[in-house]
Amino acid sequence: MCDSMSRRRKDNTKYRNIRLTIETYGRLDKYKLKLMGEKEDSRLTFDDVINNLLNKAPEEREKK
Repeated sequence: MCDSMSRRRKDNTKYRNIRLTIETYGRLDKYKLKLMGEKEDSRLTFDDVINNLLNKAPEEREKK
């Protein structure tokens, strides 16, 4: 990612807020429930869900 496109962050920053539409949040929440069932883990966070989707993206591109 290009550094000029992202905001500067302080050295001690661990979290950043993002803004989602209600529709996107709903879709992400449904995917979270599906993933919780697949992994049999009810402690998944939205960070875990998004990382799973980002890790899955290159696999999907390779299939095409």
